[in-house]
Amino acid sequence: MTAAPQPRSPRRDRGNLLLLLGALAGAAWAGVALLARPAPPLPEGVVARVGDEAITEDAYRRALEAVAADSHAPLDEADRRRVLDRLVDEALLVEHGLALELPRRDPRLRAELSRAVLDLLADDAEAPPGEAALRAFHAEQPRLFAGPPTLELAHAFFPDEASARAARDAPTLEGPPAPVPLAPGPVHLQEVRQALGATVARGVAALGEGETGGPWRAGGGFHVVRVLARHAPAARAFEDVRDEVAAELRRRRGEAALRRFLEARRRETSIVTRLPPMEPRR
Repeated sequence: MTAAPQPRSPRRDRGNLLLLLGALAGAAWAGVALLARPAPPLPEGVVARVGDEAITEDAYRRALEAVAADSHAPLDEADRRRVLDRLVDEALLVEHGLALELPRRDPRLRAELSRAVLDLLADDAEAPPGEAALRAFHAEQPRLFAGPPTLELAHAFFPDEASARAARDAPTLEGPPAPVPLAPGPVHLQEVRQALGATVARGVAALGEGETGGPWRAGGGFHVVRVLARHAPAARAFEDVRDEVAAELRRRRGEAALRRFLEARRRETSIVTRLPPMEPRR
């Protein structure tokens, strides 16, 4: 036989209610005390702290200089405050974007972040190469910094394709000159492009010594070109290509630093891949 439920005691209910109210009041006072607690002072060189991010004085001054460059009047105190508020707003937006994992979810941001990391790795790879390293690299790669090759060409221009084909297959190339003829003597491929156009220049670039190419249509007619001789590019003095040497050496060192970084990260990171099957061609 089930016992009848005992009536609740009003005194017990009142005691529980008082305990609950006391707990809520304590939590509220704790929250007020936490909010009222003064923030720790900013360290030297920091003008603001947004969450865990510090806005440095250098970043603030750079932002001021950018605003001042676009302003026609000196910045006043209100302008200085607006610049700082803008940096704070930017930090809040970045924090929110990170909380939303936008750098992982947005392909455009992923690409920009990857490029930024690549630039940092390249900048941090090594100190700028010294003069001795540059000269040694130039000496090791003479063909890389040589000038373009020169070509000796025979060239003819025809108003119709049939005549151009017949001239191309003849033992010697003969025909009327183009409206804009090539300069006599050895020429660079760039000069061919300027005189006869990109189509002809691409065709000539693919020809070996003694070969004839065409007809290529350009300039209101058909061009036929025979390569009489190819001259190897001349080496250029270090002083003439120093900037090119420095840029290429920095690029190669940056690529090497990137490979080392990725190899190390791959060793330290758990990576599991599965290549999906290829879809059948339609």
